[in-house]
Amino acid sequence: MIVKTPRKTTRNTCDILREDLVLALKGIPQFPEFKPLELSDREEIIKHTSKFVPYSDFNFTSLWSWDTDKKLKVSNLNQNLVVQFSDYISDEQFLSFIGTNEVNETMSHLLALAEIKGLLSTVKLVPSVVVEKLDTSRFIVEEDRNNFDYIYSVQGLTELKGSLFADIRNQTDIEELNFIRRQLG
Repeated sequence: MIVKTPRKTTRNTCDILREDLVLALKGIPQFPEFKPLELSDREEIIKHTSKFVPYSDFNFTSLWSWDTDKKLKVSNLNQNLVVQFSDYISDEQFLSFIGTNEVNETMSHLLALAEIKGLLSTVKLVPSVVVEKLDTSRFIVEEDRNNFDYIYSVQGLTELKGSLFADIRNQTDIEELNFIRRQLG
């Protein structure tokens, strides 16, 4: 999911960012401060994210593995884990978070900071647990088809029946023929 604000931010962002900040993750700084992701953050991130069903975008191993350019940053806002990502294709910076504490305030703060810092003006990779608590009269929530997870039937993958698997069947046939040709040499 992605979330956008339907209008420009009008309040003083410094005031917004100072409101009701609660330190929850001791090694991760309080928003609006961010720090680069470090291996030493693993325990704190796992402790925080284990409260929710697994989301690959917030799994520590995934965060660490995909941070090949060392641009990923983390912060804490309202006891929610905030992450500044780089888009895997465009390298554009954007914000996201996981947590269920004061989600409307958290979302407002992230959108305000994105505007000030010139980041992407949408909060991307928003978990459904967050969306369920958002006041949709304050935000525009849209599904992002580019970030849907792909779930396949195990039975379908083992049988490879139907047009959905036609390309896979054809590629498998080609590989089998190539293998036989190499064996016969």
